[in-house]
Amino acid sequence: MSYIDDIERDGFAVFPDLIDAKTIRSLLSELANAKITDAARGRLGIIFGIRDLLNVVPATRILASRDACRSLVEPLLGNSAKVVRGIYFDKH
Repeated sequence: MSYIDDIERDGFAVFPDLIDAKTIRSLLSELANAKITDAARGRLGIIFGIRDLLNVVPATRILASRDACRSLVEPLLGNSAKVVRGIYFDKH
């Protein structure tokens, strides 16, 4: 069964090895260093939500444009598909 079947059946697909550990650590560091602004909500200095993620943490836009991500999106949406919105939630 392909991930497209998963999406059609469940509305999503999971790719546990899509992003390497180094990239994950880098993204977590950038999230931790993001400034709390109107776009980012936090409590006690810790961010728990960012509405404008692609601009607040530009590495997320770069990640979305990597070949690994594009190779999953393009079969569904075509070569001209692009990321338009990113939202971050840290729900405990």
